[in-house]
Amino acid sequence: MWRHFCTVEKTVLSNKEGQSCNWCDAEEKTEACYQGLYWAYPLRKYMRWPEYMEYHYWESKNNS
Repeated sequence: MWRHFCTVEKTVLSNKEGQSCNWCDAEEKTEACYQGLYWAYPLRKYMRWPEYMEYHYWESKNNS
């Protein structure tokens, strides 16, 4: 399973390996290096990339 932030559904979705997202057609990207954790501010905690993208999506929606 791989996870990503779907811009159509506006949430983090899990997809089967080798299959694209049913909503936005995003495909799994394999990175040569480990992406690691990202610091989410003002939440003040580390998050994985899909959750980080979801957090900032909703953060920007709340501020506009």
